[in-house]
Amino acid sequence: MNGLGKYRALASYLSSQTASDLSLSFSEVEGILRFALPNSAKEYRPWWANDVSHVQAEDGWLAVGWKVDAVDLVSQRVTFSRNGAMNRPSAVVHKKRTSMVSLKPKQFEEFARQILSRQFAVALNPATLGGIPKLFDYVSPDNRIVGDAKFLALVRGRSLPPAKFSNIAEHVWLLQKSDAKRRFLVFGNDRNVPARWLEKYGHLARNVEFYFLSNEGKLEMLKSSAYVGR
Repeated sequence: MNGLGKYRALASYLSSQTASDLSLSFSEVEGILRFALPNSAKEYRPWWANDVSHVQAEDGWLAVGWKVDAVDLVSQRVTFSRNGAMNRPSAVVHKKRTSMVSLKPKQFEEFARQILSRQFAVALNPATLGGIPKLFDYVSPDNRIVGDAKFLALVRGRSLPPAKFSNIAEHVWLLQKSDAKRRFLVFGNDRNVPARWLEKYGHLARNVEFYFLSNEGKLEMLKSSAYVGR
């Protein structure tokens, strides 16, 4: 149990159980943890994925030999079971893989929509802007905020093909053509993608904010950009 983080109370609770499976309400989980679960846990099944790159999974149940078998978001319940066959060395190797492995691009887009709508305190929906041949993923009702989602990964975990770099540059260019006060790109799956792009071409992203959204719903700003009027 040494080294476990904020979810270690759940791990301790599970390790004390004698049954082979256990069903808990989200409220019961919160009682065990003594803090509220994040909204993403109550709205998105991937939060409960048995993935060691998720701190809640690694610290909360995988580290003590349990796994999540089922999640019911409607009734707000989760079912755990013992995972005696878990291979810990393999899990350590898996931890090095890209995050967001449980989500597909479209799922990430919707996941990010919820997080970013809360971040900007306004509903963000797909929309077009006058004169720009592009359906943006996130646009506020007053068109003052506009953004897009990108779900990319490095090739073999090391390099990003020029085509993907060009695709990011094209999105930046289209965002810059808008009259929005806030323009942004949000990335999922691999933080190295936007980080590498910014290292090479960050000077091109004038007035465009870059974010990375983790599989836990943590939004990290990689590049801030103050608005400069035209």
